[in-house]
Amino acid sequence: MKPLPLISVLVMAGCMPLGLYYKQGVNVARMQSNLTDCKVSAINRVPVNKEIDVLPGVMVPESQSCDSAGNCRTIPAHMLPGPVIVYDANEGLRGEVTRQCMTAQGYQYLTLPACPDAVAQATPPGVTHIMPPLSAQSCAIRNRDGSWQIVTRG
Repeated sequence: MKPLPLISVLVMAGCMPLGLYYKQGVNVARMQSNLTDCKVSAINRVPVNKEIDVLPGVMVPESQSCDSAGNCRTIPAHMLPGPVIVYDANEGLRGEVTRQCMTAQGYQYLTLPACPDAVAQATPPGVTHIMPPLSAQSCAIRNRDGSWQIVTRG
């Protein structure tokens, strides 16, 4: 599978739902600062714990290789090593500690759907700075710079 060009990834990101910590009336910069504080607290409470897994290798059976003159050689069976996976065993717990910290500050984690194209095109470009009231018609527009705009239709 070929990697997607960066522009394709950016275009598809605009169609993705927006997950965020939400608290009505809060400045987005304050939410982001609170989130950073919670992440720092979580990494201090639940430090990185790197684990290593070695997956099984692949057995290559014996084979024979011959040249055009009929000279052959046997390549013995051999084992190819499996991939080595390094991961943080505490990542999930650290995420839970971060969520608890944000919840204790009155935030709730929610996911807003991407705005339909017609809504996005009809909305003047902008960035959400204060968390607005939400309704069932709320959606999000992701901006190219990573910022976003919450739109409530109706």
